Amino acid sequence: MTYLWGVSPVAIVPIAGVTKSKEFSSNNTGNVYNIGFFAKCGMDCVIYLATCTCSAFYIGQTSRPLRLCISEHLIDMRNKKTSNALYKHTMIHKHVSFRFIVTDKIMGNRMNKAGWHIILNSKEKKWLIKLGGLFPLGLNDHL
Repeated sequence: MTYLWGVSPVAIVPIAGVTKSKEFSSNNTGNVYNIGFFAKCGMDCVIYLATCTCSAFYIGQTSRPLRLCISEHLIDMRNKKTSNALYKHTMIHKHVSFRFIVTDKIMGNRMNKAGWHIILNSKEKKWLIKLGGLFPLGLNDHL
């Protein structure tokens, strides 16, 4: 089983020892969401959900490969970067176990980078509203 610093296990394929899933459930709403695809750690242009063992969660986006984004969160946690929502949560609640899963992606032909960010911002806001991701229910502090 692969463990990244403070994360056990990461729910992204193909990291060893993780479970593939095309759906996830929201601890906040109780709803089950079908994402319709298996995510890979090399995927870019995705919206992701980082869920702590205590059910707190963070919704983020990246136009780069997901593994880089997750690595940056982990480095920020190790370096005690107070601007990182996951680090702030671990300092208050004293646990450091997050599960990452992709909730959405940009489909079809790729457009210019500026176009990616417009769509990613829109999808991230949609998931923040749908899952109730703003503080205090979620770890995000703004739409």
